[in-house]
Amino acid sequence: MDIINNSTNSTNSNSSYFGEFPNSSKFLYELLTIAALIVSTVAIIANFLTALAVRKVKSTSAMSSHFRLVLNLAIGDGLLALSVLFHHLNQSLNSHSRSKCFYMIIKSLNSTFLLLILFNLLAMATDHYFAVFKPLHYPTIFTKGRTTILIGLLWALSAISGFSDWLTPLGRPKKLNYCQKVYWTKYNEEYVVFVLAPFCFVLMTLVYIKVYGEVKRQRNRMEAGGANEMLRNNKALFTTLLIIVTFAACWLPLCFYQVTLIVISQVNAKLLLDRTNLLMTLDKCIYNIMLLNSIADPIIYAVRMREVRKAYRRLFCKRPIRSFDRLRYFRIGLKRN
Repeated sequence: MDIINNSTNSTNSNSSYFGEFPNSSKFLYELLTIAALIVSTVAIIANFLTALAVRKVKSTSAMSSHFRLVLNLAIGDGLLALSVLFHHLNQSLNSHSRSKCFYMIIKSLNSTFLLLILFNLLAMATDHYFAVFKPLHYPTIFTKGRTTILIGLLWALSAISGFSDWLTPLGRPKKLNYCQKVYWTKYNEEYVVFVLAPFCFVLMTLVYIKVYGEVKRQRNRMEAGGANEMLRNNKALFTTLLIIVTFAACWLPLCFYQVTLIVISQVNAKLLLDRTNLLMTLDKCIYNIMLLNSIADPIIYAVRMREVRKAYRRLFCKRPIRSFDRLRYFRIGLKRN
C-alpha cells in the first residue's frame, strides 16, 4: 500500500492514474474497489456478531483463556477489515486532496491489527502448549487476570510496532509538517511485519509439532475416563491450526507482493512508475484476498466450535426458543396429569 503511493507521489491525484487507464482496466479497478467495500463490510459485521456470540458462551469453560483469545482474534479481524474499508474510502472520496495524516493513520492501524492477529495466534499456540503439557497447572497459569494482561500486552506491542513509522521522521526539514515527514520517510512499519511474521510462523510450527507429538503419546496411553477431555483438546487444537493455515494462505500473497515491491523500488523505482496501473489493480486484488481471512474465521468458529454455535442460537433465537420450550414443557405437564 505504502510502496505504491510513495512511488507515484509525483502525480497530484488518482485522477491522473485513471487518465492513463484503458477503459477495461479502469472498470476492473472500480469493480475491485466495490468488491473490497462489500467484503470488508461483511467481515466487520461477521466478526462483530462473532464477538457477541463468544461473549454469550455458557459452559464450564466459558470465557476461559482460549475463548478470551478467540474473542480478541474476532475483534482483531473486525478492526483489520475496518482499517481496509477506511483505506478504500479514503482513496475513493479523497482522491484529489487526500490527507497524508489520515492515510498514514489508516496504514499504521492496518499494520497494527495485522500484527495483533499474528501475536494472538501465537498466544493461542502457547495456550494449547500449556493445556497439553501442564494440564493440572493450566487453570492456575492461564487465569482470568493473567490472560487479560497477556491480551493487553499483545495490543501494546502491536500498536508500538504498527505506529513505529511515526517515531522515525526526526531531523527531517522543518518546512514539512509532522505527517509529511512521516509520509516521506524511507522507513516503513511494514518492515516490522515482514520480520516478525516469519519468526512467529516458525515458532508456532515448532510449538504445534511438539504439541502434536505429545497428544499422540497421550492418546496411546489414554484411559477411558479421559477420552472426552482429550477429544475436546484435539478439536480445539485442530480448529486453531485451521485458523492459522487460513491466515497464512490469505496473508502470504500480500507479504510476497510487498517484499517484491520493496526490492524493485530499491533497484529500479522507474519500473514501478511505468506500471502504476497494474500495481494499483494488484493492490486491490491482494487486499481483497487478505480480507477473506476476516470472513473465514467466523465461519470456522461457527462450524468447529459447538459452544459458539449454541451462543449464536442464543444470540439470534433467544426469545423464540424460550417461548417454544415453555410451551413444550407445559404440554408435557398436561399429558402427565
